[in-house]
Amino acid sequence: MSAAQDGELNDGEQRLLDAHIAVCATCRAYAVDLEDLDRAVRISAAPDVPDLTTAILAAAGSPRAPRSLGALRLALLASAVVLVALAIPQLLAEPHHGSSYRHLAAFDLAVASGLVWTGLRPARALSGFLPIATVLVASCIGITIADGHGSLHLANHVVAATGLGASWLLELRPPVRPSRNLRLSA
Repeated sequence: MSAAQDGELNDGEQRLLDAHIAVCATCRAYAVDLEDLDRAVRISAAPDVPDLTTAILAAAGSPRAPRSLGALRLALLASAVVLVALAIPQLLAEPHHGSSYRHLAAFDLAVASGLVWTGLRPARALSGFLPIATVLVASCIGITIADGHGSLHLANHVVAATGLGASWLLELRPPVRPSRNLRLSA
């Protein structure tokens, strides 16, 4: 009967036991006693445990504030403002200056918008912005140097690179983790 209580009998053995219990009053009473004992052992009040909430929170301490992101965010936003300021005259330039000025201005506005978005919402913006902006800025700097373009082109790209560097610093900052030196006392 103990094996039946533990669910260890196969179907045939269980049928034989059930048939025997149906005709044997002593075994039937013993089966009822086993079931009562099993229920009493399995169903009981949970033991009292001490409330360690206060000790855990005290040992954990207050969350560490992340390193100041204000300077990095300010660098992103300042770079964006400078890029927009450099782009507006190029967008308004006469066509005789060529379309490359307007393309560069469009590039600067796109990077500036990415820098603003990253500065305002770094946790959501960096993963997609960084690879694209890194390739764009690096390519434009390389092309500008190789082609010997004027200082205005290079100045635009240096400003974009500054904002991009601040973006990478935001992305690479270590995550805030609670202290590992927890000492609990009951």
